[in-house]
Amino acid sequence: MFETPYQTTPCSRFSLDKTAAAIRALEINEELVGTDFSTQGVMLIPPGVVDLMPFQQVITRIQIPTMQAPAVIDGRSLMRADGRFVKDDAAKHAILVADLVVMWYTQEASFKRDMLNVGDFPAKVFISWLNGAISQRIGLDLGQSTLVRAMIAIYYVQLFGPLPDNATENDVDRLMVRASRLLPAMDPTTLRGALGEIPQLNTLKDLVTWIVKVLDSPRTHDLTVAYVYTALGASFGPLHREAVAIAVEYPPMFLAMLYSTCKERSYTRTGLGRVIEAVIRQGSDKEYVKNMNHLIGQR
Repeated sequence: MFETPYQTTPCSRFSLDKTAAAIRALEINEELVGTDFSTQGVMLIPPGVVDLMPFQQVITRIQIPTMQAPAVIDGRSLMRADGRFVKDDAAKHAILVADLVVMWYTQEASFKRDMLNVGDFPAKVFISWLNGAISQRIGLDLGQSTLVRAMIAIYYVQLFGPLPDNATENDVDRLMVRASRLLPAMDPTTLRGALGEIPQLNTLKDLVTWIVKVLDSPRTHDLTVAYVYTALGASFGPLHREAVAIAVEYPPMFLAMLYSTCKERSYTRTGLGRVIEAVIRQGSDKEYVKNMNHLIGQR
């Protein structure tokens, strides 16, 4: 389980040493700026800073232990010289991501469970979204696709708290009960029988490896992490490909993308927006937004 975006697979090879040093210098010189949009004290790099390479993701105290701010984002593409935001929806989304990252890495494990329990709607969107990038693209039959959906559900639950290394039967049973809630007409016993041993799942690579093993089909032999990234592509818009790849392994990113798509019209025409439209039932999106507002503070 990853605490920050820069620990996830897509960002794990980035070197942030120079960026971290520059951000710390800006903070010491009181050149970072805050925003009322943030509920967690997130700071931004303001326009006019030229001796710092652009960076796309939230940088936290895990990357810069001496930093006072809980998180910093690059606000130069979001802000005008006078400090106003170029587009409020883009700025609000970036700050929402940062707020959720701060809450995710600073609060107790119970908060992660609270994020999992904002409702089944996010999980069902995640399952449909990722299953579409796998099953539909490689042409799995209905039975195979059903198994893939089940494995994605188990993966999703583990993103909020993976099975321990020495998992007991009770640990696995609790996981299966939670995952089976997301899968109509599939009880935990049936699910366990179909999938066999349930592994610890922390990364997309773990999930892909498990799918290939369980299905043991010629159609999955070429299934790789890179294939899934390509299939998901720009499903949150062309400027957010890296964020999409992160979201597959990092709940705060996915939940922020889901929240913004449910609230902001500019995101509804994305690939994720189309998945949401297919999953929405009886105001489930509005209930999700309401629950998230309660969790993070009214926005």
